[in-house]
Amino acid sequence: MKFFLLLVLSFFILSKTTFAESYEAKIVDYPNDIMIESGWMQYFTVTVKNSGELNLNNVSINFDGEFPNWFESEIKQKDLLESNTNTSFLVKINVPSGLESKVYPFVLNAKSKQASDSKNFNVRIFKTRAEMMLYQVQKLEIQADEIERNASKLEDLGKDITSITEVLNEIKYSLKEIKNYISINEFEEAISSMKDANILIKEAAFDLTVAPPKETPSPVNQLQPEIIAYITIPLMLIIIFYLVIQKRKKEPLMHPVDKIKGIVLEGKVNAPSNELAEAENSRNLLEEEFKENLISKESYLELKEKYEKRIMELKTETERNKKI
Repeated sequence: MKFFLLLVLSFFILSKTTFAESYEAKIVDYPNDIMIESGWMQYFTVTVKNSGELNLNNVSINFDGEFPNWFESEIKQKDLLESNTNTSFLVKINVPSGLESKVYPFVLNAKSKQASDSKNFNVRIFKTRAEMMLYQVQKLEIQADEIERNASKLEDLGKDITSITEVLNEIKYSLKEIKNYISINEFEEAISSMKDANILIKEAAFDLTVAPPKETPSPVNQLQPEIIAYITIPLMLIIIFYLVIQKRKKEPLMHPVDKIKGIVLEGKVNAPSNELAEAENSRNLLEEEFKENLISKESYLELKEKYEKRIMELKTETERNKKI
């Protein structure tokens, strides 16, 4: 009799445990970093999955944070969510005008009668559209720098990175073009170019994974460039020397002080200050990306050293120009 009661009790406990574990709600799709201009609104989607064995009832979402009233879901509740199926909530975020640039942390909650799940995310407010888009460009620049660093490592390992280098050159040109569009408030063109830059970055990242080994040239192919070099280099030096002599004959003599004045009038002395501001902005963004765990520590340290070195060079150059 005791054995029978023990068996019944064990079965009851086991069945309760299995029953509890069979309920599971999981947030499978949501924006972890929403970027929006102050005074604007946008829509995003939250997807909740029933990954348990039993159906879920009364599935809904809500938001915790400083301003939960910014969010409004078009669907208030999903009455029934069957096992191994998803449901999506279309959410509108409406940010008041007049807010300063700031990052607001929020918590997204998915709840049902039987189970729940939560995810952290940020809402990044920008005072102007230009400020928001420049932030996006800086994020792309950091991604491009990391791809370039990884490509350099592959080259040291004997990989052919020709295609990666070509794509990186396209990315750099595209990012420069985007900045020009933003500076003249041509935002539609900037958005279009930014989409192209994103595609190029994905292409470069894929090329990193399939970079082939470098081809070893045959002895015949090695000999031909050497012969060409022996012939062309002396000829090019002669031509360059001739052109320099001719140019000096034509150019009037100018006092060194006059040359410096000309440079100042053309605005070249002050040029490093603009690049210094961009370098400092990129360094600050890098710090923020590392704090948010968007890049690896190795990439962070290497890129930080690169930016710090460039900032010191530009500061030195700026001080030297001021003295001139």
